[in-house]
Amino acid sequence: ENVSAKVMDRIKDKDIDLAIVDLDMPAPNGFELIKLIKSDKKFAHLPIIIYTGKENYREDLYKIEGLFEELLDKRSTNIEDLADTINVMINRYETPPPVEEVMHKDNVIKILLAEDYKHSQIIVTRLLKKNNFENVVVVENGEDAVKMAHQEKFNLILMDMQMPIMNGFEATEKIREMPDYREVPIIALTAFAMKGDREKCLESGATDYIPKPIDSKEFIDKVKYYTNASA
Repeated sequence: ENVSAKVMDRIKDKDIDLAIVDLDMPAPNGFELIKLIKSDKKFAHLPIIIYTGKENYREDLYKIEGLFEELLDKRSTNIEDLADTINVMINRYETPPPVEEVMHKDNVIKILLAEDYKHSQIIVTRLLKKNNFENVVVVENGEDAVKMAHQEKFNLILMDMQMPIMNGFEATEKIREMPDYREVPIIALTAFAMKGDREKCLESGATDYIPKPIDSKEFIDKVKYYTNASA
């Protein structure tokens, strides 16, 4: 009997609120286990967190696109990050999204996050605030990102590329047309990055690019680099 079958047998009669899956397991691996869990009607909407140290896993994420909510790399995250993510996932319907959370402070780095997915809004803002980036404004689509850029001056923009109403590519192009934003760093965030995505993001006017699910260390390192450069 394989690992996946044992797992399914153990959980089939239980009420599960959340699953944490490591991709690097004996055959069949975590990819197959996630697909097996989601194929069961009872667990079709079960939130899944991938917590793994597997090498070169990103190239295979397309196999489970849309089947998990968050990915944490054991090599760049700690148990506190996992605990925060678990807390968000379990309470996601009760936690108010940090939409347009504006903190007016002088001489403080101001960051605009354009992201339509509520869970990602919460995870990214918590990660930023944990690293002392307190002044964060969150909007849910590209159109609102353009409007907010007209209203306020930001030191850094984090732009999800796949958003409703106006996508991140178009929003980035429009923001770059503003005199005050020709040099402001814009980091593009793209889920399930494919070959050519980086070039497309840069062509639209983005300064840099981070694939989603984001690597926490890479993300914060780039935020620190670009906010120092633009401060």
